[in-house]
Amino acid sequence: FSKGQCETGQYRFLSKHGGYVWVLTQATLIYENNSCSRPQCVVCVNYVLSGTSQEHEVVSEDQVIKAGGCARAPRKAPPPCPWRSHLRRPLRQPKGRCPATQ
Repeated sequence: FSKGQCETGQYRFLSKHGGYVWVLTQATLIYENNSCSRPQCVVCVNYVLSGTSQEHEVVSEDQVIKAGGCARAPRKAPPPCPWRSHLRRPLRQPKGRCPATQ
């Protein structure tokens, strides 16, 4: 976060009814004004990079229906994100002065 932004490596995110998808997360610190030293909040954007893999593999009991005790059939996963090439574009910082220094 030394420049106000970071990106995770790819990681597996569990699907609701079994299996997992590959995900990448970008985080950006948001400042009220440019000269503030403390960030106001962190905004994270998660990109799903794949369809569901190993959809019949249940890793967590949260992926199993409690009443029936068996995993549901997986839904069809969305296609990979078409905006992948724009992930590394830096965001503009807002201009102005920090209210604490005015």
